[in-house]
This record gives sequence, C-alpha cells and structure tokens, in this order.
Amino acid sequence: MTASPFAASPFAAGPVVFAADRGPDRLGLHLLLVVGLLLLFVAVVGTMLRARRNKADRQEEDLPELPGPPAEPGTVLAAPLRGMYLGTVDAGHWLERIAAHGLGGRVGGYVSVYETGVRVDRGSDAFWIPRDAVRGARLERAHAGKVSAPGRLVVIAWSYGGHELETGFRGEDRARQPKVVRAVHDLIGPPPAHLASGDVTSSHA
Repeated sequence: MTASPFAASPFAAGPVVFAADRGPDRLGLHLLLVVGLLLLFVAVVGTMLRARRNKADRQEEDLPELPGPPAEPGTVLAAPLRGMYLGTVDAGHWLERIAAHGLGGRVGGYVSVYETGVRVDRGSDAFWIPRDAVRGARLERAHAGKVSAPGRLVVIAWSYGGHELETGFRGEDRARQPKVVRAVHDLIGPPPAHLASGDVTSSHA
C-alpha cells in the first residue's frame, strides 16, 4: 500500500502549530501593553489632580474667603453682561490661575458694575469686588490660557488679601465690553479719551 505524500511531509502540520503557539503570546503582549498605558495615564492624571488640590489648599490658606455681593449695591454703571468667566490669575502672569475658592475654572456667567463695586457671577455662584479693591480694567486678547481676537476679552485688575489679581471675562455682546471697562474705570478716576486693545484704565493696574 502506497503511503500518502501528505502524511509523510514533515511540514504538513508545522504552520498550523506555529500559529497556534504564537497567536496567544502576541495577544497577551498587546493586552499587557494596553493595560500598562492605561495605568500610566491614570497615574499621570492622578498626579495632576493631587497637585491641583494641593495648590488650591495652599492658596485658600493664603487668600481669604471672597466677599459676596451686597444686598443693595447701589446705582448700576454697567448692566449685567452675559458671557464666559475665564478665571482669575496673579497680576502679570496670565497663565498662573488662582485655584482657590473656585476662581480658576471657566463657566458661563455675568459681569456687572455698580457704584460700589463689581459683581462677577459664575454659574450659580457670585463674588464681589469692592470699589476700594478695584485697580483698573482693560481690553485684552489673552487671559488664563485663553487666546482670542485683539480686544475681545475684558480683564479687571483688583487687589484682595494682599494679592494683586486679574479676572477675565469674554462677553457675548462685544460691543458692550468697552462700556464695562469704562464703568470699572469710573470707580477709580476719569476714563481715557480712547479705549484701544490692551489699554489699562489705571496707572497702578
């Protein structure tokens, strides 16, 4: 009886056995790689969150609680302007956000100016900048990491708890933003004749 050439061939089952042996190894290696990347991502995010919490804790120990808006703020100099609150930073350091008391986040809100100070609404929360704390205002193109068109952002300079701060706001109605800046300046002195992009309305802003 003649033997089958397929049964005599030593390579007949070789490729099948090789694929069966190597397939699970490669799959396991890929799974380990994916799991390792996920663990690395979680570790990096966790480190960033802890650093942010630590920074906020340090700032809250150094920065007093923000005053709330008074019940009777007086005459309105600039009606509430709707837009986006961009955060508060150390004056002169537009990337150094203040994380304490929720000042560092971005959220929809309003900014309005009264004869006794400036009210900043952030979502359901609001804080008050008393008139004697106001240092000035200007139209700007960048604030707290947000870059926009020249003169598109309103930046209000103020002092609180021994810190020089700047709060940024992007109004939905761009045409009303110069009025907000002039109203802020009315709290500290006569307004400039012309309000251009980057103009500071106070010499000590």
